[in-house]
Amino acid sequence: MPGLDNYAPLFDLYNTTVRYLGRFLVQRQLLAIVLVLAVAAGFAALTVNWAKPRYVRWFWRNRRRIYNSQGDKRWPYRLVRAFAIVLQQLAFPATATTLLLVAAAEFDAFGWLGGLLVWAIPILMLFLVYRLGIAVLYIFVRHQRAERYQRRLFGPLMFVTVVLLVLSRLTDLNQMAQIVLFPLFNNPVTIGALFLATVGLYFWIDATYGIQDIFKGIIV
Repeated sequence: MPGLDNYAPLFDLYNTTVRYLGRFLVQRQLLAIVLVLAVAAGFAALTVNWAKPRYVRWFWRNRRRIYNSQGDKRWPYRLVRAFAIVLQQLAFPATATTLLLVAAAEFDAFGWLGGLLVWAIPILMLFLVYRLGIAVLYIFVRHQRAERYQRRLFGPLMFVTVVLLVLSRLTDLNQMAQIVLFPLFNNPVTIGALFLATVGLYFWIDATYGIQDIFKGIIV
């Protein structure tokens, strides 16, 4: 069995996290990030709730003019639908990114340490790009299939990416991946190997099904 020295990176990660979260300067930045996310979530919910009934009323008033003589949806409906999807998907990340930029500028103006806010901005921008991709997915793919891709593939992939980015700030991921968990058939099973065998395999299988669906749609 692996000795305690094998788990040293895990102990270091725990100690680093405890020391990091125990600093007042870090706590102040985390509080600012939480407030930014809360305000952005509230604003996004109000915006979507304001726009949704108006979209439904527009759709109902124009329901007889949505389709042309060939049975295809007319471009005004497609345009309004695309705008509604983009608004729903981007309201939160766009607002959060903007507010976080403002918060970082305010921290700098007061002379406060704001490195964590500056580091979080690219994360939110990455999330913004992800939500934009999801919006495009819902625009061009049927809702049920797009929802499946988001829930089974793109959502978990985004979550794992953010977790790895956060961990990379606290520890060396290469050292973490080399930690031996247990021996199997006289071969050491490391965290990295277990990650690839579980999470990596999951994404590979789901991505394969997605590619098959795309080719089926092209062929049909």
